[in-house]
Amino acid sequence: MPTAVPPAVLPEISTAAPSAIGVAPCDQYLERYARCIARWPPGETRVALQDALTATWTAWHEAAAGPGRDGLPMTCAVAMDAARISLGQQCDWGPPPRSTALDPFGVHACDDYVAKMRRCIDTRVPEHERAPLYDALDETMLAWQDALAGPARSFVVKACRDAHRAAKRRMAPYRCKW
Repeated sequence: MPTAVPPAVLPEISTAAPSAIGVAPCDQYLERYARCIARWPPGETRVALQDALTATWTAWHEAAAGPGRDGLPMTCAVAMDAARISLGQQCDWGPPPRSTALDPFGVHACDDYVAKMRRCIDTRVPEHERAPLYDALDETMLAWQDALAGPARSFVVKACRDAHRAAKRRMAPYRCKW
């Protein structure tokens, strides 16, 4: 059975097989990275970046097929942040990624808090200040996910409500709508 090939890094392989990993943040990263290096840079630098993209695709493709799949959304979000820093001025990376593997929690207070925080960050916070806020939100979401799976489940609703109240105060300078 043939293995899918990496995204359209080189025109001759672009239509050979599907290139998606099947993990949204990873697919988004691969697509944007491929689009970026197709326009910039020239020569040997482009070839080196294409090789790096192919190696990344291969590793993520293998991880997506096995037990490493659960960690891919966060891994790809970190890769997007790194690319945004290292190649940012040459490429359009879009808004910073957020963890989507944890959505929704199925706990109204948590889902409501996360949706409002994301809307606040996306619409009110200057782009250069967003990454640490997304990181904090992701860490909070991971902690809540762990709590939901264990004996601390009963405390999650209170934690989400407390986080919501604290965010209203902490995010007040951005004039977010809660």
